[in-house]
Amino acid sequence: MRNAVFTWSILALMAAIAQPALGVTTGGLTLLGRANVTSTNGPLGVCVDGNYAFAACGSGGLVVLDVSNVNAPRQVGSLTAPHGINDVVLIDHYLYSPWIEASTSPGGSGGLQIIDISTPTNPVLCGSYAGTDWGNDVAVANGKAYLAEPTGLRILDVSNPSSPTLCGVPR
Repeated sequence: MRNAVFTWSILALMAAIAQPALGVTTGGLTLLGRANVTSTNGPLGVCVDGNYAFAACGSGGLVVLDVSNVNAPRQVGSLTAPHGINDVVLIDHYLYSPWIEASTSPGGSGGLQIIDISTPTNPVLCGSYAGTDWGNDVAVANGKAYLAEPTGLRILDVSNPSSPTLCGVPR
């Protein structure tokens, strides 16, 4: 079975230097496709739903790629978010993204952003929660988001994604 690797480049020259040619197998992985994107940053995280890949590009926001043809993926949408998009977790038709305010040090600000991707080519920021520290990671299950911060874990009720609320902080 062939393994698919989706990569992209912002500058073709950097891609030619840093990445193998299409179809080249390295370490058992074959590069099948590459897409140029409009983001100012490369990907920090990615998730795939059907024919779409959603790439978290930090301060460059979210980039949506149509990957229905893995040999020619193409950008079909994007979203600039107030706090950038550092990672994405997909549940139903929502992306959950922890955020860190880049201008602060540990103990600074962060939180969670929720993005509606019911129309994948037009993602919309639908809700957010401002925590008390950096939002490092998130897991989502059963209508709850578990937001990891350097000072601990925050549990949020995200049953209404447009209005996440704090349920508790484990002691």
